[in-house]
Amino acid sequence: LADVHAAVLNNADTDTDLDIVLGTEYNYPLGKMEVWFGDGAGGFSHGFDDIYDFAGLHLLHSVRSLDLGNLVNSPAKDVVVGAESGIYRGRIEIFRDLGAPNGKFVHYRTLDSDGSVSALVVRDMLEDSDGDNDIITGTITGVGTGRIDVWHNNGDGTFGVINTLGIRVPSDSVVVNGEILCLGVEQLNNDVYPDIVIGTRRAAAYSGEVMVFQCYGYVPSAPQWVSPDVGEAITLTINDFNKDYRYDLAV
Repeated sequence: LADVHAAVLNNADTDTDLDIVLGTEYNYPLGKMEVWFGDGAGGFSHGFDDIYDFAGLHLLHSVRSLDLGNLVNSPAKDVVVGAESGIYRGRIEIFRDLGAPNGKFVHYRTLDSDGSVSALVVRDMLEDSDGDNDIITGTITGVGTGRIDVWHNNGDGTFGVINTLGIRVPSDSVVVNGEILCLGVEQLNNDVYPDIVIGTRRAAAYSGEVMVFQCYGYVPSAPQWVSPDVGEAITLTINDFNKDYRYDLAV
């Protein structure tokens, strides 16, 4: 394997066994997406056609994040890849199952990002009431700076909005004080809207914070909670660890 920067354990085909979807980098800024199918006994295997090094007509860039989710009412989950195409530049690559839930995917669409897409989640943010999954990304836009982007699913196979220059951009964006290294989405309070949690790296070495954005049909311009300095927050997970029916954070 090349350097693995992202991995998701999920069911990519029609059986009941969990599979692994990987994102790699083999020669910066180039990478691959790989699907490894589980045999139900702890083993995984894949074929040559389960390695994706092209996104349409261009080479896939260094994969930094990925997630699975149903984007266009298809029988199985699609794969969304967040990539770094250059310094502080990135792309979102969407691979569809195209109605054949067999773990084989076809490149569907590219979204350009003006930041490296270091974190990505597929989730319905409920901002448009359409019941479809959106794409939420955390990016690195410079030294010690980042941005949360929400690409709304428009229901017609497109994401985001067209700005006055005719360029497709995120539907909602918030600049944050820190490079976003990880991101999670979950309903942390008592409303119906999912909230966003990010882990950051500050400009100073080994410095970073965890931030919680309580979303109410939009992403607020500032976090509602910021942790003390935890060091560089490289990864996080959200779960009810102490079984009190409230979500907790592990960083």
